[in-house]
Amino acid sequence: MSYMLIDLNQVLISNLMQNVKHMTKDGFGFSEDLVRHMAINTIRANVKQFKSNYPNVILCCDNKKYWRKEYFPFYKSQRKVDREASGLDWSTIF
Repeated sequence: MSYMLIDLNQVLISNLMQNVKHMTKDGFGFSEDLVRHMAINTIRANVKQFKSNYPNVILCCDNKKYWRKEYFPFYKSQRKVDREASGLDWSTIF
């Protein structure tokens, strides 16, 4: 069997980052409904494009404990520094 693994966290963050220009000082200039629509539409497009090769779809979600860090100690090691330098409100984004 062939599986399509979709990193749900990455889908959400990438859709948010496409619209970072709409962010305001008080938060987002777009709605949660729009972000949800964009994420679902991204998933739908990928499933449609690749379903003939990968008919089984699995949505993968992380929590605060990234299993990858156990095997790859440098996984996401630079992200905190990069976030602080970006000037974005990451609390709102998360």
